[in-house]
Amino acid sequence: MTKYERPVVSLQRPVSPPALAAERASRANTTSEPLTIDLKGLVSMHVPEKTSIVYIEPCDSSERLYPFCLALQDIFNKEGILVPDDRKLKLHATLVNTIYAKGKKSQGHGSNAKAPMKIDARALLDKYADFVWAKDVVLDRIAIFEMGAKKRIENGEVVGEEYTEVASVPLLAIKE
Repeated sequence: MTKYERPVVSLQRPVSPPALAAERASRANTTSEPLTIDLKGLVSMHVPEKTSIVYIEPCDSSERLYPFCLALQDIFNKEGILVPDDRKLKLHATLVNTIYAKGKKSQGHGSNAKAPMKIDARALLDKYADFVWAKDVVLDRIAIFEMGAKKRIENGEVVGEEYTEVASVPLLAIKE
C-alpha cells in the first residue's frame, strides 16, 4: 500500500451496497491461490492510426480474472449500482487518454469547434508489443473510486492526479 492509498474498509462495520456487493463477489473466488496478473503489450481502443486511448490488457494465466469480473459486474447490475451498458466488459489499464486534450480548431463553429485530439499509435503499438509493464501483480482487493481524478498538491504545486477511493474490500482467498 502506498502512502496515498486508504486502508481496506473493515467488514465489521456497516458498509455501502457497492462494498457489500464486492465482498460477495470476492467470496466467489474460492481458490487458495492469489489472483495475479501481468501487464504486457499495448492496445489501441480505436483504429491505431486515429485513436484517443491506448491501454494495456491484464494477462491472467489462471483465467479467473475475467469470469470473476463478470460475476462482480452482474452483482453490481442486480444491486442497481451500475448504469445500464450493453458493451462487452473490457479489462484494461489506460496508459494514454487524449479525450480531454483538444486538437486543432476545426473550421466549424459552436460546441464542436474543437475536436478531441487523436493520435497515430501504430509506432507505439509496435514498439511496446512485447513490453512487460508489470509482472506477477497480486490483486488483493476490490476498490471503488469516484469518477474523475483530482489534482494532488504538495507545497502549492500540482505533483499529480489521483482518484478518490470510496470503498474497498479484500479479495479473500478461501481454502478449499
